[in-house]
Amino acid sequence: MIRDTKQIATLASPLRIALVDTLEAIGPCSIADLARAVGVKPDALYYHLRMLEKRGLIARKANIVRTSRSLALAYDASDKHNVSAVTSVASSMLRGALRFFRKAFKPGVRTSGKRRELWAAQRTVRLSPGELETVNRLLTELLDTFGDAREAESDDRLYSITFVLAPQRAR
Repeated sequence: MIRDTKQIATLASPLRIALVDTLEAIGPCSIADLARAVGVKPDALYYHLRMLEKRGLIARKANIVRTSRSLALAYDASDKHNVSAVTSVASSMLRGALRFFRKAFKPGVRTSGKRRELWAAQRTVRLSPGELETVNRLLTELLDTFGDAREAESDDRLYSITFVLAPQRAR
């Protein structure tokens, strides 16, 4: 869990989130491989990698980069600094998700069937406490599926998922 608000605030950039998240997915790699995986030129990464390294979120040795910690953020609604930092990160995640969506929404992407790879959806519904527990269990299971870094197989591709679960407050 990342509790330090300076570390959390450092992630308030779609590219920095993508860098840490991608490193979690593919494991330690060269800066060139990381740049290829996130779709930018290596020169565009150095500033962001220095920021992440300074805050202890990644480690670099020679030209190899690895994550130092998971992207799991501590949420503390009673701490205004934490609320501000986590909200900024959520905003960056959503901007990043929109960028991924735009890049992927091209001819050839599967938008239906069992191997559908592009979705955007929103639902608002009343949930009982038990149903909310089910939603949280399923979201946790989904994140676990996206879990640890592993070697790529020949037909593997990187995928990104972003979601927000938030209670609606009646006025």
